[in-house]
Amino acid sequence: MERKLLKKHTVLLIAILVFFPLCLNALTLGQAINLAILNRTDQNLQTNEITLTVSKKYYNYFLTYNNYQLLTSLQKKIQERNKSMEPLVQAGLRSKNDLLTMQVYALENQRKVDEAQIQYLNARVEMMIELGVYDENLITPPEKQPFSLKRLESLPPIERLKVDPQNVEKITYVKNLATTIDIYKKSVQKADELLNLQKKLYESEQKCFNDGLITVDELRAQDEKYIAAEKSYYQVLVNYLLSVLEYKNS
Repeated sequence: MERKLLKKHTVLLIAILVFFPLCLNALTLGQAINLAILNRTDQNLQTNEITLTVSKKYYNYFLTYNNYQLLTSLQKKIQERNKSMEPLVQAGLRSKNDLLTMQVYALENQRKVDEAQIQYLNARVEMMIELGVYDENLITPPEKQPFSLKRLESLPPIERLKVDPQNVEKITYVKNLATTIDIYKKSVQKADELLNLQKKLYESEQKCFNDGLITVDELRAQDEKYIAAEKSYYQVLVNYLLSVLEYKNS
């Protein structure tokens, strides 16, 4: 029995790789959903149920991975700043307190990196279980590009959805969901604008730090603001995407 199941899953995974050759480069949501559907052909689950469940796991996987990448990238910057700090101290452009502050900052951020990695690995395992796939090589990190929407889509009117018109409770829920989506759409646009402005400010502040015009603490504050802005953008975008998905599958 176990051999048959193993053979079945192997065939399914080969099918995925044939139809979705980019799987080993960056796992997309569509590929994740298809993996789950193929691996659950013997279960009594509706496709829209699988789509919603897998999407939640996938988006959580993306958010935790992105956070881990942000903090890892910041850690590299902090280490580079540390290397350049001693010559600046010797030249009298930075104080010894600046050097100590940067060293403490590096240790504190490394703890955040470690915690973010744990969250990312846990999210990956949860998604693997949801997909029924246990080969880590097939669960590659998602790319940011599909999450940078150029245009936010319009929702189909409620009349086109498969909602029983006699089900007043369901109709009320879906209408409220449509209102929520409209709010999320505006929030995505504001978060995108904020992120772009924060990027420009961040670049400017890093130049100011290199020129000795701002302190380590001031640069650290800008590091945190930039990371917060990017995390906020992707979180509200994910909220929007999940709400749209739920609306369309109502």
